[in-house]
Amino acid sequence: MTLGAGATAAQAAPVEEAQPVTTEWVCSTMPSRVTDFRVFNGTAHTFAIQKFDAALGSFVSIEVSLDAQLTAGMQVNLNLTEPAADVTVNARYELWMNIPPEAVTPNFPPGPSDRSSTIYLPLEIPWANGPLPNGPTVFNTRVESLGGSFTSLDSGVWSGSGLQTLIFQSNTTIGATGVGGNGEYIQNTTASADLCYRYTYVPAASGPEPEPPSTPDEPTESDPAPDPEPTPETTLQELPALGAGDRFSAVLPLALGAALTILAGMMLRQRPLALGEVRPPR
Repeated sequence: MTLGAGATAAQAAPVEEAQPVTTEWVCSTMPSRVTDFRVFNGTAHTFAIQKFDAALGSFVSIEVSLDAQLTAGMQVNLNLTEPAADVTVNARYELWMNIPPEAVTPNFPPGPSDRSSTIYLPLEIPWANGPLPNGPTVFNTRVESLGGSFTSLDSGVWSGSGLQTLIFQSNTTIGATGVGGNGEYIQNTTASADLCYRYTYVPAASGPEPEPPSTPDEPTESDPAPDPEPTPETTLQELPALGAGDRFSAVLPLALGAALTILAGMMLRQRPLALGEVRPPR
């Protein structure tokens, strides 16, 4: 690959677009409790979801999953003059939770046309449909699992600081026919639920990597270093010719230096005289 002047391979590589990532599931639990729990009487359960932190990147979507378990028991007490009667007993159980930004109302679960704004989990159990004996009849306990989910793309609802709340409610009803006013119906119902959520987002782009400091180009075999510039040298042949006066001026200091050197040597070889001693002539 051929790069422009001053460019590096890292600089020339195309920048890859960030790919969406999905967080791990975050879950919270509503422990088992008796039904009904409703907004109008202050017993509804509140789930809280941490809003998406926009510092992580661009919000894409949120997935919310609600898994509930309903445990139901039924007892029918007949007070008849005859030994048995044909009885039909049906029970209806409804669990629902609003989907923000839809407002929560204390009303009974929304109708079919409005259920897109809720997670709606209905269940019907036909407890009896035939002859029941006079006196009490206890039915086996039923344990049912119900679940629903939704995905929202509304960043205005799910991004920002703080919590987004979802209200979970329940309602149960019983219908019976065949015994007039001589029957008693006792039901025991509890429900528990797990709410989980996760976000999908595009991570925020990190800043450009700093460029490495520039270094001088290293010589290569194909580009040898230039030879150093020659240093001028001065030779005797290059000295200018001297005239008579110039030669005398140049020689005189040399002659005086030599004479002083000889005189100093002679003085060093003579021994100092003792008191009263006369140096013999040479």
